[in-house]
Amino acid sequence: MTVVGGVVPEGYDDYARIYHKIERQAPDQSWEPVRWADIAQERNIPIHPGMTYEEIAGSRDGAPRDHLQADEYETLLPILKQHTTTPDSIYVAIWNGRNTLDNHEPRVQLSFRDADYVLLHGTLDDSIQFLTGLWEEMYSNAPDVMWPEDRAWVYGSDIDSNDTCIAASQACIAAILAIPTLETLRTDLTDRVIW
Repeated sequence: MTVVGGVVPEGYDDYARIYHKIERQAPDQSWEPVRWADIAQERNIPIHPGMTYEEIAGSRDGAPRDHLQADEYETLLPILKQHTTTPDSIYVAIWNGRNTLDNHEPRVQLSFRDADYVLLHGTLDDSIQFLTGLWEEMYSNAPDVMWPEDRAWVYGSDIDSNDTCIAASQACIAAILAIPTLETLRTDLTDRVIW
């Protein structure tokens, strides 16, 4: 467990958490994505920015996905693109443990948060194509950390995380909170994050 400030840096005007959907078994035995708020409402548990999966669902109601799905990621990117002056210069750090990265030419390898990452550089539009291709090859390939050259925002997650954190301007966070297909809450640097 850590806090939002261990995932994205301090010094930004506002912060948000995007909760990864929970995979729950349906009555027909198929698996369906469910929002955290829906499970909390079923159990009459209030939602809050520091909530954890264990608080609202325990171990008996499926498991949260450990990454945003490709369609969720693609919904978020236009907002991020609008809130940077450098959408053509984006840095993406992806955990080095993914074997699909062996086929790509990393420019830099770096270590932080007790793990090794491959650092890629390109455009925000390139990141959609690159990451969508990786999603097809492996279960989880959303970026672990991503930021534009102007550092207008930082996207942070982890391969075992139940959510994604965003540090940005108030306008950017307001736009992210308004995306109806994402489950988001405004947060601060001291709220808990579980992985």
